[in-house]
Amino acid sequence: MRKGIYLTVMAVTVAVAAMLTSCSTDDILPGAQEKDVSSMVTMLPQDTKSFLVLDVWRMRSDQEMTTVYNQLLSRDLPILSYLGINPLFVEYITRVEQATLIHGTHIKDAVTAALEKDGAGTDTYMGVDVWELKSWQKRATVVILDDMIVVGPRKDVQNYIRVSQGQLGSLNDVDFTELIERLPEGLLVGVREGSFEDFTYKGASASAISLAKKDSKTLVATVVVKFEDADSALKAIEPPKGNGRKNHARGPWSNITTIQDDEFLKITAEHGLEITLEDLQ
Repeated sequence: MRKGIYLTVMAVTVAVAAMLTSCSTDDILPGAQEKDVSSMVTMLPQDTKSFLVLDVWRMRSDQEMTTVYNQLLSRDLPILSYLGINPLFVEYITRVEQATLIHGTHIKDAVTAALEKDGAGTDTYMGVDVWELKSWQKRATVVILDDMIVVGPRKDVQNYIRVSQGQLGSLNDVDFTELIERLPEGLLVGVREGSFEDFTYKGASASAISLAKKDSKTLVATVVVKFEDADSALKAIEPPKGNGRKNHARGPWSNITTIQDDEFLKITAEHGLEITLEDLQ
């Protein structure tokens, strides 16, 4: 379901765009370091079914990607503002089902001050401070883990604490990393069980997507789909018998190519800059 953007989100977006035009990359995030997505999944609980990593720093560093930056971050801007986080110091945002992970430098003190202003209730879990938001539009729990802020349901937040202390297995224990390793670098990387809505393949066990800039007007998606075996992958791209629909990319995608590599399919497709997260579900 495609939802409109609230006026409050638009106001924050305009403010962020203004800051971008007045700051250089060095001013925005001194000393920013790119992280490997495969290493970032070690922060996620082992039962994670899907996640999406937005490379905020990469999007923000390219003036031609300002439109994409504003569209993909529109959902996160209200909580960033509420927690006192300057978007210019956010490196990555990871969306994991009901939780949001905010990675960045120079944000811990701002978040702590915002939580105290909120009057958030606090207790500890496994020796780590856990905050319950009071004035936010919906119930949420917050924890600060080094340079990562986790916002979400209490049980989910507790699981991230357990992973950080080695008391719960991480997603590195399963084969999502096998898909990620086959993707090029991009503005975002998403992984999920089964298929993405716009790239549906019967029999897919898991899929991964990377979205990158092709030129000033075009984005290119690389999608890797894993099947049980090579025969299943081949059947997924064979024309159907009767009146069935052939599996293919749906929505405003163009220049679609598909290559089989044993039990994997690799699909590339192009899209204009007007893209939303709903196009990547």
